[in-house]
Amino acid sequence: MKKVIFAHFLPVLLLIFLGISIFTPIYGDIGHRILGNTTSYNTQDGFQNIWNFWWAKKNCLGFCGNMWHTDYQFYPVGTSLQFETWAYPSLYLFTPLTFFGLEPAAAFNIAMIFAVVTSLLAAYALVYHLTKKRTAAFISAVIYGLSPFLIGHVLDGQLNLANIQFFPLFLLFLFKAKEEKGYLFQILAGATLLILGLNDYVFLILAFMIWLIYFIYSYFTEKNNFKVFARKNLNIFLIFLIPFLALNFVNFRDFGKFELNGPTKWDANYSAANLQSFIIPPSYTAIGKTFFENSYEKIVGIFSDKTVYIGLIPTILAALGAFYLRKRKELWLWLTLGFSAFLLALGPTFHIGNKTFDIWLPFKLVQLIPVLNIIRAPSRFTVIIFLVIAVLAGYGISFLEEKTINKRILTIIFMTICAVLLFEIYPFNLPETDLSMPLGYREIMKDTSNFAILESPTLWMTGLRNVSNYYPVETLYYQTIHGKKTSSGYVTRGDKDLLDAYAEEPLVKFLANQSKSATLPPSLETTLSRYVDIYTKNLLVDNPYKYLVMLKAPIWKNLNDITQKTLDGHLVKFYEDDEVEIFTFK
Repeated sequence: MKKVIFAHFLPVLLLIFLGISIFTPIYGDIGHRILGNTTSYNTQDGFQNIWNFWWAKKNCLGFCGNMWHTDYQFYPVGTSLQFETWAYPSLYLFTPLTFFGLEPAAAFNIAMIFAVVTSLLAAYALVYHLTKKRTAAFISAVIYGLSPFLIGHVLDGQLNLANIQFFPLFLLFLFKAKEEKGYLFQILAGATLLILGLNDYVFLILAFMIWLIYFIYSYFTEKNNFKVFARKNLNIFLIFLIPFLALNFVNFRDFGKFELNGPTKWDANYSAANLQSFIIPPSYTAIGKTFFENSYEKIVGIFSDKTVYIGLIPTILAALGAFYLRKRKELWLWLTLGFSAFLLALGPTFHIGNKTFDIWLPFKLVQLIPVLNIIRAPSRFTVIIFLVIAVLAGYGISFLEEKTINKRILTIIFMTICAVLLFEIYPFNLPETDLSMPLGYREIMKDTSNFAILESPTLWMTGLRNVSNYYPVETLYYQTIHGKKTSSGYVTRGDKDLLDAYAEEPLVKFLANQSKSATLPPSLETTLSRYVDIYTKNLLVDNPYKYLVMLKAPIWKNLNDITQKTLDGHLVKFYEDDEVEIFTFK
C-alpha cells in the first residue's frame, strides 16, 4: 500500500498544485474576490451562487428554515427556489464552513477550487486504471481538468457546471463494477450517479447518455457475461433511483408549476458549440492571447458556451491513441461517445463563425423529447468530448512510452508535450472581480427596523426571461452583507404564475425597464391584489419599501434622472456618494 501511495505521490501533488494555481488572483482576499468579471463573462451565476451559500447558511441548510422559498428576493411576493441551481454536493459540503465565520464568497471560491482539483484527480484515476501508466494519466488529467470547458464555467461562476469530476469517476466505477466481484463498485457507481443528479439535471442526462452507449457497447462485446453485467447495472440503477426519487419528490410533484424551458435569447442556437470554437483558443491562454485574441472575441455566444477549444496537442495525442487502439474493441466505445457528443454539441443547426447554415442536426430531436428538452445549451455536451480526448490521449502517451526505448529521449518528449500543452490550455492571468458593497448600504444597515429596499435599476431575472433592461447582479452579493429584503431577484427557474404577476407590478416594472408600457401607479401604494387570486395569503401591502437605492453608473444615468423626476415630491434624500443615491419615501 505504501509503495502505491509513493508511486502516485508526485503526479497527484503536481495536479493539486496546478488546480490550486489557477486561482492565484483571488488568494489575496478569497472572501471578497471571485474569478471572472461582469463585463467580459457571464459572472451573474457567480453572484447567484454566493447568494445561495448565504441563504443556505441563513436557513441552516434547510434544518432551521425553509431553504426552498424566499421573500428576500422579489419582495413582497417572494419566489420558490425549488429549481434553483443549488449544486447540492458543493452546497452541503462547504456551507458548514460559513457557520464558523467564513464569508459566503469564500465558500463559493473553495467549492470552485475543489471542483477543479478533483476533476484533475478523477481523470488521473480513470486513465491510470485504463493504461496503468502514471505519465499517461497525468497528461490526460491536465487535458481534462484544465479543459476550456471547465475554465469557461469557472469564469462564468457556474459552480454546478464546474463539477465535472463526477463523469470520470462514474466511468471508473462502471468499469470496476464490471471487473470486480461484490457490491462495492456498484454502490459507488450508483452513488456517483446520484450525486451527478443532485448537482445538475443536465449533467445527469449526459451521464445517462454515457451509460447507455457503454451498455450497448457491452452488449455486443460481452455476450457471454452480459446477464451478469446487466444485473450489476440494474443494481447501480436502483441504488441511484430510489434516493433520487425520494429527494426530488416535491420537484416532480410541482413540475408543471415552473418554467423549465421556454423562449429566451439564450436559446439552443445561441448556446450551441460553434465549429470555429473548437479550433480557436480562448484569450486567457498564452497561445490565445498571443495569436488569436481578436478572432476569439468575434465568435458569437456566451463565454462558457463558446470556450470549447480542443487543442493541437490533445488532438494529436488522441489520434495517436486511436491508432494504438485500432485493433481493440474499446476504441469503438470512445469514438461513439466522442462523435455522438460532438454532433449534439453543435445544436439544432450548423454554425461556423458568424454564419448559420440551415442544416438540421440531431439536437433537433432532443428539443422534441420531454425532459431532454431542458437542455438549452448544446455546448454542454462538449464535456464528454474532452473526456474522450483525455482518455485517448492517455493511450497515445502509452503508445509513445512503449515505442521509445531510450528513456532520456522519452523524458524530453514528455517534458516538451507538457510545456506545449500548458502553453495551449493553461489559464494564465485570469481576470478577477473585487467584491465590495457601496458604503451607502452600510448607512441603511444602521436602521434596525423591519423594512425592504427598492433598487433602481431593479434586477429581475430568471434563467428563461427577464423584465430588466439592466443587470446589476452585484445587488445579490450586496444582500449577503446588508441582509435586507429587496425588490430585485434572480433565480434559475421560477413559478410561472407568480412571475407573470410580479412582472406586471407597476413600480417594480417601471424601475426595471423604463419601457413605454411601464407606468407608475397613481400613488406609491403598490397594490398587489392580483396575488390574492394566486395565493390564499393576503399580500396587500401599502408601500412596503422604506428606502430607494439608486445605483450610479453612466449607463443608468438616464434611468435615475427619469426616476427622480417622476417621483419628485415623494422622496427625501437620505445619503449620496459616488456609488449610490439613497432616498426614503415620504
